[in-house]
Amino acid sequence: MSIHDDIARLCLDGELVHVLPIEQWRSVERDVFASKEVWEFLKGNDPDPKFQTVGLRAYRQVERFICGRSVVFGMDPLNKRSTSLIARNHDVKLGVVDVRVNDPQPAVRIFGCFADKDVLVLLLWRSRKFLQAKGFASSVKRSQSKWIALFPHHSPLISESPHDYISGIFDIG
Repeated sequence: MSIHDDIARLCLDGELVHVLPIEQWRSVERDVFASKEVWEFLKGNDPDPKFQTVGLRAYRQVERFICGRSVVFGMDPLNKRSTSLIARNHDVKLGVVDVRVNDPQPAVRIFGCFADKDVLVLLLWRSRKFLQAKGFASSVKRSQSKWIALFPHHSPLISESPHDYISGIFDIG
């Protein structure tokens, strides 16, 4: 069974949600799937009011990627631009990336993995404040564990070429 078949099954089972543009007339150029936790956050349904607006803003950032708009992709987890929307995390061999939402505050990171070129699966989110206190490593490991639970027979995409992750127009940051 392919990773695409597994994603389709997980969507049918309600474990993943296919994230579509907010405005339905926009075209889908890249696919994003979210865990239930991330989906509730993106819809602005966090119990903490300060994260409701951030979740909705994060949805807009993810939508940029979905609609094929130009994004900055941080290949080097230890040296990336502040404008990077998506960045690989250390340890790169785990295949975990994060979507970086810095505005509005509080800043958050949405962790996930690429299943294939232009197919991003978002697994969990953390506030930047939480990550400063606990470090990124535990969230990267947790993301890897969630990936393995969902896709025990498939590894996330890991490549040294950004063109293996994203098609269309993007910058390396």
